[in-house]
Amino acid sequence: MFSSKIYVASAIVFILVGLNYHSRHHFMRNETSGRKLSNSDQQAQIMDNYNAFEKPKITEDDVIYDHVRNTAPIVNEEYKIIFFQVAKVASSEWTRFFVRLNKDPRWCSNKLLHDHKTNGLKYLTDFRKSDAEEMMTNAEWTKAIFVRHPKPRLLSAFLDKAIRKSSKFKREFCIPYSKKGGDFDDCIENHEDFGWFLKHITTTLSENVHWR
Repeated sequence: MFSSKIYVASAIVFILVGLNYHSRHHFMRNETSGRKLSNSDQQAQIMDNYNAFEKPKITEDDVIYDHVRNTAPIVNEEYKIIFFQVAKVASSEWTRFFVRLNKDPRWCSNKLLHDHKTNGLKYLTDFRKSDAEEMMTNAEWTKAIFVRHPKPRLLSAFLDKAIRKSSKFKREFCIPYSKKGGDFDDCIENHEDFGWFLKHITTTLSENVHWR
């Protein structure tokens, strides 16, 4: 079963690199004759050993198979890329890049970027689980993710949501915050204070993609 975090992409790369290292250092010579293997034989041996491992399975509750913003990765079949977005790590610009890669003239629009129904992109959840598993474990597919230090990432979320878009904060955050037991008026009055935001919003609304 895949990890419940999108860092699964990094794990896949690590596994592949590890297998490659192991194969190069332990299978460069034929085990029976001691003969040094050619590059093509080495590559074949690497893939044989990789394929011998039991491949992980995707389940319905895997976060990467959950069609929610910034969880299910973008899939580009033409270039065999699976891209994992992380909010506040240029996710909008990366989404725009993939829209443009599809030669979609709407790539400049901000309205459709994060709407899975209108942005024209494919996501891992658009494929059957068996196909998604094959794509995630097939070395021919490139899996990519960019990450950011959590402190500046959280500060970026605060400056964007609580300061720059302060007028929208009431609807987007104070109302959900109050529905979970928080004080609505307190949220309206103090949401621009970073300490208050950190203590109350990020803990009460901990599943928000911009700081989870």
